[in-house]
Amino acid sequence: MNEAKIWIRTEDLVEEVQQYILSLFEEDEEYAGNIRVVVYNPNSKKSDNISHIYDVSQMAVNVLKEHYGDLNIKVTGQNKEGNPKSLDCIADSLEKIVNVLERLDDTLGCINTRLRIVDNLADDLAECVVDSPGGKRFCIAGSVTAYEG
Repeated sequence: MNEAKIWIRTEDLVEEVQQYILSLFEEDEEYAGNIRVVVYNPNSKKSDNISHIYDVSQMAVNVLKEHYGDLNIKVTGQNKEGNPKSLDCIADSLEKIVNVLERLDDTLGCINTRLRIVDNLADDLAECVVDSPGGKRFCIAGSVTAYEG
């Protein structure tokens, strides 16, 4: 069973975080949910699990991000083996996929342009192929330069 957790990185006391969550619950009951809250204090490098009474919903996660800052909130889940897996990494992965697809689209556009140029050159060079008793020959009459006029 997956157990989602929200980690809040703050120097606030656990009691202050609990009070803030209770104020959210009083504002709207939909802020209550099943995401377990863990408070991490970077100064003491200590984390505290808050009681299940303070479990929040996904809607509350967005409010907590506004209050504590996006960089101080991390939502995780646990897979069946019990290893924490970041749910935010899914969004990061999708963003990376979008970036790769955009670069691929640009590259394919360049390839398309070059193929059109080659196609136009092939039409021009087709006029240089002539029939001869030994088969087809490629003939160029005149001077060949690198100058395009």
